[in-house]
Amino acid sequence: MYAISVILDIDPDHIEDYKAAALLHAHNSKTQEPGCLAFEVFQSTERPDRFYLHERYADKAAFTDVHQKTSSLEEYRKKTGGWVKGKHIEHWISVK
Repeated sequence: MYAISVILDIDPDHIEDYKAAALLHAHNSKTQEPGCLAFEVFQSTERPDRFYLHERYADKAAFTDVHQKTSSLEEYRKKTGGWVKGKHIEHWISVK
């Protein structure tokens, strides 16, 4: 299994806009990408402008060859790119 964790700091003026865009992107990923096992969106209880995206894929190819090439991801990035003030991404593999 392959996982991605993304921590994003969002412009406070666009928190509600970002939530809607992130939830739509998560829904599209889960329903349109066969290798997407989970896509969850979390908001910090201490910093309302900070979001955590937890994504799980069947394998790395499901992320790089499918998810990374979807029009949904491109639309999400175009819509939210100006709202992102900070971003940290980590890639994970399951321990067997």
